[in-house]
Amino acid sequence: FVMGGFRPDDPLMTSTLWRLNVSAEAQRQGVGLFAVRAVAAEARRRGHDTLTTAYVLGPHSPEAFYLAIGFRPTGRSARGMYEAAIRIDDLLPPRAPR
Repeated sequence: FVMGGFRPDDPLMTSTLWRLNVSAEAQRQGVGLFAVRAVAAEARRRGHDTLTTAYVLGPHSPEAFYLAIGFRPTGRSARGMYEAAIRIDDLLPPRAPR
């Protein structure tokens, strides 16, 4: 399950990976990266150059996954959620020329 948020009127939801759930059986098989890239492709289609996400720290935190695929902490946090961001061009292949 993946959910992206694209709300230009909300600075925390302009271009964000809102939720990502991959069953334990499907983890470490590329499913999560595939889902993140799908949200990034939609963000790019909408004219964005950065994708953000937020997560909690602690046991079972997805932080290691996000860092492994290139997200970097932004230093922003709220209510125990820590934000990370990635340039979409660092996550997806270059755009095809028009």
